Amino acid sequence: MQNQERVTVIMGAGAVIEGSGIGTTSLTKKIMDECSKHYEDSLKLIIDGLKKLYQIDESSEIFGKVNFEDIFNVAELLYDYKSYMHHTKGYAMQLREFTELKDKYSNLSLSDIYGIQRLIVETINDEIYGYDRKLAEQGEYFKKFFSTLESANVKFDVFNLNYDTWVEQSLSEYDDGYVEYKDGLEKFDLNRYLSTSKNRVAHLHGQILFDYPPIDVNDEQEEYRNFYEPFDTLYKYKNYNDAKKHREMSVHSRDVTQQGNSLYRSNIITGLIKTDKMFWYPMSAYLGRLIRSLEDNKRLIVIGYGFADVYINHLLEMYNACHLNDRKIVLIDFLNTNKTRCVFEHPFNDIHVDTSFTNLMFQDDFWWEKRKYQLGEEKLHISDDNMGMLCVRGFRWCSERVDEVVRFLDIS
Repeated sequence: MQNQERVTVIMGAGAVIEGSGIGTTSLTKKIMDECSKHYEDSLKLIIDGLKKLYQIDESSEIFGKVNFEDIFNVAELLYDYKSYMHHTKGYAMQLREFTELKDKYSNLSLSDIYGIQRLIVETINDEIYGYDRKLAEQGEYFKKFFSTLESANVKFDVFNLNYDTWVEQSLSEYDDGYVEYKDGLEKFDLNRYLSTSKNRVAHLHGQILFDYPPIDVNDEQEEYRNFYEPFDTLYKYKNYNDAKKHREMSVHSRDVTQQGNSLYRSNIITGLIKTDKMFWYPMSAYLGRLIRSLEDNKRLIVIGYGFADVYINHLLEMYNACHLNDRKIVLIDFLNTNKTRCVFEHPFNDIHVDTSFTNLMFQDDFWWEKRKYQLGEEKLHISDDNMGMLCVRGFRWCSERVDEVVRFLDIS
């Protein structure tokens, strides 16, 4: 390969779970425990409603079927339904006029619903920060994977769906667009981010160090800030405790969707109304770069992504169509083959979008039939056209075989 070709990397929760021990299920349990301490009755109503919606037996645990994003989404919608902010087009939830809440939800406390949203966001931030400091202890496999690829003359466009900074800590150099501002703050410089020759890092759903800047009434430039940057611009704190302290002291106005639904504004994007929140700054800039990178870069690595974000799935289909006969895709996931009857079932049979993407990777709706007896073996599965590689043993296992990934991507 000539010069330094850029490789697009999309990372989900599965990229860090083997090191952090924190996954969607464990995070959901922690959040429910925290919310139960302060909002037990309101949380129970939400959980019971989700159980009924998803036809989960009342006595059954919800984990694996309902997660913290479902809980946050319901709280976000209920807050909007019960609050009356502005009765003008663009600031009124249309559904409220045409439906009524069931009696058991009509008496929910508005402060409880708001409190649940706020506590979910803070619990997520604190839990992520807890392992973010421990890359050296817990994430050696993570760092090895990226450092090995870097040494093979690669530059990355990394798009992280997680809120930690393991990627930044693992790369020899990177640019996330943030530059020095003042008083322990950094602000986003779009032109620098787009033009950088370094590894690009983008937190599509926010990050634990992001938050809104303090307002300094004595700063003459403060009143002009909205004229040269979007109102919802997130700054980056150099210290997590400073970002946390500012969040605890601040109350932000809610954002609003095209159809009038209000959105809880925070440093991270969670819940199920993600695409509207993607236009908070700099996430909107990161999203634009993701689209461009998928169009420009022929090599793509997807690590630990559960295919739960619809907009990402559509963009992956766009990438495949763009590079149909010249693609190089590596998908790193964990498949428990002991629980999968690989003889006659697709290995990702339970999740249709997983199945669809692996079919695109292998350019074959029945690729697994040729490998049904091999999926339990310790190996990397390569498509017949040598354009798709699938690892089903997780990121840690794959990092020990990263040299094979380098050879497959043809970047040495």
